[in-house]
Amino acid sequence: MTTEPLGPATTTWNDYVGTAAADDADVRLGSPSLYQLAGLNRDRWRIVGVDLQVRNSKPEVTIYAVDLAQRDPDRWDIEQIIDDHERVPVTAIELSEPHVETFLNDAFRRIAIRMVSKGLRDASLVVTDRTSSSVTLDPASSPRHN
Repeated sequence: MTTEPLGPATTTWNDYVGTAAADDADVRLGSPSLYQLAGLNRDRWRIVGVDLQVRNSKPEVTIYAVDLAQRDPDRWDIEQIIDDHERVPVTAIELSEPHVETFLNDAFRRIAIRMVSKGLRDASLVVTDRTSSSVTLDPASSPRHN
């Protein structure tokens, strides 16, 4: 079994670093749960993390889940798992491309991502003024799309 500790999100150069937060989607009768969207059986898996990456304008989602088949299902206790392993052993489950958009649209009510220049990682930024951009971006002129 390979062990690969998850650390903070990284990219090739980490020019910007930051934090993220998300609110669960509102539970509505007839709407799919996070487990259904990820294609996981709630009796077997406990979702404990989600990675979202965007590469060349294509989102990728990886779900991190504890396999309850490896544990006594009546003893789901995160503190006990950490005590037993010093870490939480998870399985990384990559969603296939057709399911990523549906997952992103339905899994979370709100996602917030804040990134700052890595040189300012520990600085306290203070908003002293607000304005809006009048720049119109033409996706066709972007070097990524040429």
